[in-house]
Amino acid sequence: MIRSKMKTLLLCTLAILPLGSLAADISEQCLNEISSRNLRIVVTKEAGGGHDQYARIIARTMAATTGARVQVSNIVGGNGSLGMQVVAFAGEESLTLGLFERERVIHPIATTDTLDLSDFHALGIFAREPDAWVARAGFNLDEYRGRTLVVSITDIFPAAARIGLSAESLGLSVAAVSGYSGSTDALAAILRDEVELSVYSLTSVLRAASSGELAPVLVLSDGPSPGYESLPYLAGPGGVVDQYSKNLDPETRANAMGLARVTTQLSDSIRGLFVSRLVNPNIHRCLVEVVEQVIFSEQFAVAAANENRPIAPMTAEDARQLLLSSYELANEYQPLLTSILETMLE
Repeated sequence: MIRSKMKTLLLCTLAILPLGSLAADISEQCLNEISSRNLRIVVTKEAGGGHDQYARIIARTMAATTGARVQVSNIVGGNGSLGMQVVAFAGEESLTLGLFERERVIHPIATTDTLDLSDFHALGIFAREPDAWVARAGFNLDEYRGRTLVVSITDIFPAAARIGLSAESLGLSVAAVSGYSGSTDALAAILRDEVELSVYSLTSVLRAASSGELAPVLVLSDGPSPGYESLPYLAGPGGVVDQYSKNLDPETRANAMGLARVTTQLSDSIRGLFVSRLVNPNIHRCLVEVVEQVIFSEQFAVAAANENRPIAPMTAEDARQLLLSSYELANEYQPLLTSILETMLE
């Protein structure tokens, strides 16, 4: 049932997207530059997952659009930093792209990464969706008022924002268990009763819930999710924080509602394509043309829908503005996020 509703949602999304209308045709100069070269897309996740599926769809569409030879390389390790380094230092003439999540370039707390937004050009965003808490089927959030909620985490910044900050807005106490190798291991920990919940993109949560053993608990959005209006959502009128804070004093309520809004701004799963800032300006310009042409194409939309992968394409400039805004917001809330994370890990 969930899979069927997901497919319907994806097809509805395709119906309203102005596919192909926002991306300019690739110039002859750029087509000549790209078509005769090898192009590489670096994915910082293992083969077979959602990031890998997106990369291979993009690679096929890019090859068909440009005639270039496009290769996907899965470079894992260092919490994504190894793959990022390959992209950042590929050279000014290189056609090496990185497929990263937003947090790979925005990580203001508790990290050993040395690369961030200042090291890359955003070429475009192709997917954006809310994250959601996931737990065993039948989980009741109300039962954890006054108790400590134990959660699994696989990445520091997302854990602080998507679990810690949202829990803070709800007045919940959270303890984190880290060390899981990936989402599969972290989700299995819920079924082993090691932890009570975790957080991933809504699409990933719905896939995990298709077995019937797990279920989405809370969508980190500021309103109902299209196609899934019955799922509880965090912020905005009618949201869980709105309901939980009704009897609080006005100042405390306003603070909780404000934190919930910040959580939704920092919690979306945003995936895009990036290139090193060291790359030749002409190559950068051509890659922007190519990526925008690909991610706004009908071919990409149909291929993504066939794999039940939602898309929300954004131009390079819109992606840059969104990422810069996220970067500034994350740094503004860095002290609070750091404090929350330290409490979670105690």
